[in-house]
Amino acid sequence: MKKAIISYQPSKNKWTICSHLGCGLLLVILLRIVVLPTEPRWSRADIWLSWTLLSLFAFATVFSIAYLIQRRTEGKRIWNRIDLLIIIWSIYYILRIWLGGEYPCATTFLKTFEVILLYFGLRCILPLLRMPSDYLLIGLLVCAVYESVAGFTQLASGKSRHFLYFLTGTFLNPGPYAAFLVMGATIAVAWLQDLEKGWGKTIVTFVAVLPLILLPATWSRAAMLSLAIVVLLMFRKFYWRWRWALWTGATIVAVAFYFLKQGSADGRLLTWSGALTAWQHHPWFGVGIGGLQHAVATGISELYESYPSSPLFSTGGVAEYAFNDLLTILTEQGIAGAILIVSIVCCSMIKLWKCSKPLFYGLLSLLIFSLFSYPFELLPFRIITILIVAWAASSPTNEGKVEKTCWGTVFSLVLLTLAYLTTKEIAIRHVSDKEYSLFARMEHEAFIKDFYELLPLERDNARFLFDFGKTLRKQGRYNDSNDMLRRGTRVSADPMFYVIMGNNYMDMGEFDLAEQHYRKSFSTLPNRLYPLYQLMLLNKACDDADKTTFYARKVISFKEKVASPATQKMKEDARLYLQQQKDCYISE
Repeated sequence: MKKAIISYQPSKNKWTICSHLGCGLLLVILLRIVVLPTEPRWSRADIWLSWTLLSLFAFATVFSIAYLIQRRTEGKRIWNRIDLLIIIWSIYYILRIWLGGEYPCATTFLKTFEVILLYFGLRCILPLLRMPSDYLLIGLLVCAVYESVAGFTQLASGKSRHFLYFLTGTFLNPGPYAAFLVMGATIAVAWLQDLEKGWGKTIVTFVAVLPLILLPATWSRAAMLSLAIVVLLMFRKFYWRWRWALWTGATIVAVAFYFLKQGSADGRLLTWSGALTAWQHHPWFGVGIGGLQHAVATGISELYESYPSSPLFSTGGVAEYAFNDLLTILTEQGIAGAILIVSIVCCSMIKLWKCSKPLFYGLLSLLIFSLFSYPFELLPFRIITILIVAWAASSPTNEGKVEKTCWGTVFSLVLLTLAYLTTKEIAIRHVSDKEYSLFARMEHEAFIKDFYELLPLERDNARFLFDFGKTLRKQGRYNDSNDMLRRGTRVSADPMFYVIMGNNYMDMGEFDLAEQHYRKSFSTLPNRLYPLYQLMLLNKACDDADKTTFYARKVISFKEKVASPATQKMKEDARLYLQQQKDCYISE
């Protein structure tokens, strides 16, 4: 009697169930981090992500060892050109910091290294899980619904995460929030093209409409532009027939949006001009990682020296971002870094176009938005982008190279070690930020020791350095104060660093150095009145009546960006001085 053939179907079913559970758990963990409140430096989301990375690599290491012991061939990772480009760019990024080191950039590096590790962690796991695109689409749409509900709640309560705006979602600004809404809407609209009539299509339609209702309230021109471009591409079959009407309407709307928020648009143009001016001195490898703010400040100063009468200077603000993520990469990493990033994006988009149109359109909306804002500077959009790109790279394909399992085990162990070290460092810096927040802006002598203890971990924190410099100035330690403020100018575009340095030099009797720093402060942001006022006071202290009169007249005639009681007082002081000079002249 022949033995019955053993069937492995039950084990396959068990593996399928485990795979689905693994996909769901992975998405829940990562997308929960995505909707946590966004913070400018370290936050709870960074801590959660670092522990998630440890779990991913621990899981990948266990499976690699299991495959090695069983000598199995299935489930091995396949590396393709996207992986190769990301590896090359990662090496370039690390070498650019190691060999350059022009600016303190520990925070920037750790946040970037976090997502690099996330990509490779996902590439270790996703080929095993074989995640369907529908799972990722559903997860992203759930996040869009969550953000939409948060927006409606803020409108109803009148409270958001920023006192200047009534609609921010989990973000600190309505701009990135609008980008999230547009991404969710475009994914839903694109997915509707593939769905048949039924309850599923009804739900997705609701998800598409929900963020679109909130979008106009954000007043984000970049978001509306990205939505318009993606929709035109999505329904390009109907475009040619209505092209003239569409272009006419688009032109009218664009002009209207420009004049509605002209100051904001001109301010971004000034920021772009400053960044490009600084980049031209270091075209191939950029100014250095973490040097964007300093580059923008020096670039604007250089432009002001050449074109002092340009109306753009009246619209500028302190640049924290370039409002163009590609320009940020070009400025800091140069042409070499920009080419690598663009290559990664192009390969990923080609793969997404073949594998999932909704994910393609969702990522495209973010890419278009990033040309006018800074979404990829924020952790939620970085996680979403890496998740989509890693899924695309892990999708079934005939290209690529099968990796030997023993090397996979070594690779997983190395990444696990790096993830542990990164997690440890992020936790330390998160605690450091929390300790600094306990005495921020107090400027008391008792905290000077605490400032020095935290300095090694806060060298790239502009607010920390500014507070430290002011605290030292208050104690009369002018040279130490200038040392901290000078460090601050390397990581910030705020002209107040130069003003406080000028005040220190003025109190030290170094009037020439004080004048240089006041002038530098004004050229860095030529729509601030305070540096001119300080120049007037400086020359008054030096008994230089001609220069004092010159700057007093400039103070009076100056058209400030934002009028305030402080600017009115400065102008009144200037008028009083000129009146006194006139009275003295008449009496003589």
